[in-house]
Amino acid sequence: MEETIKTVLDVFSEKELDGYPRQAIDLALEHEAEITPYLLRILEDLLADPEGHANDQWSYGPMFALQLLGHFKNRDAHASIVKVMSLSDEILDPIFGDMITEDFPRILYQTCGGRYDRIKDLVLNRNANEYVRGSAMKALAMGALFSELPREEVMDFFSGLFSGSEADDSSWFWSEAATCICDLYPEELMDIITDAYERELTFPGYIGIESFFDALAQDKETYLQEKKRYYESDFHDDFHRYMSWWAAFDKKRGGFQSGETESGRGGYQARARKKDKKKKARRKQAKASKKKNRK
Repeated sequence: MEETIKTVLDVFSEKELDGYPRQAIDLALEHEAEITPYLLRILEDLLADPEGHANDQWSYGPMFALQLLGHFKNRDAHASIVKVMSLSDEILDPIFGDMITEDFPRILYQTCGGRYDRIKDLVLNRNANEYVRGSAMKALAMGALFSELPREEVMDFFSGLFSGSEADDSSWFWSEAATCICDLYPEELMDIITDAYERELTFPGYIGIESFFDALAQDKETYLQEKKRYYESDFHDDFHRYMSWWAAFDKKRGGFQSGETESGRGGYQARARKKDKKKKARRKQAKASKKKNRK
């Protein structure tokens, strides 16, 4: 067993991989109980020296640790995962890249074990990455849509996020909160949403006010079931099927290797680079426009 664990950890510590490490991942999936303490230790090591991990040599360890612990639905990992996600932009972005928006909501939900206090605290943490805070909001929406958290409780929590002091003026914070409210059927919070647009807290380029009226024009239960199916598409029973097509594991698709970075990103991407680059450019331009207009 020690040799098996060593084989997995050696792969996770690599800075370049020649394709998807299916054999090592198979071993990790087959030996969940044995590998889990080592996955937790990877997170502990990251928390002990976050700057060193971000600035030294990039490796796959933290990324695989989060993905596997989420897949295992490991509740013991939740507190450490929230601490990792609370790290600064300068730490998270080079290490996790697109996982911040693509995978963090699911991982938070999978590991919370029905206890959402830490996720709520992450939403309220002004020092956390704004996209991490948005991911925490999505995890709360998942809890409501999957009937593990009362919808009324989540909507009441979201209703308290629009004082204007929760984030910097140019932040997407309120736009993400509004999006989650829309996903949960916004009927009781329309006054707050309308006011948020009037105060320019919410950016129409992120989600337009028409989206809320379109939602209210639909049958509530039908709408919520549709949103539930949408959120369910973020979950992947087949770990290999989800992870193996990442660009980092397919050089023919332009996957980045360690040392090849763009805009401070680390050595992998969860989605095609060209599409993501254009999306980020539009988002950056729109964000700058929003900040200018609010002065």
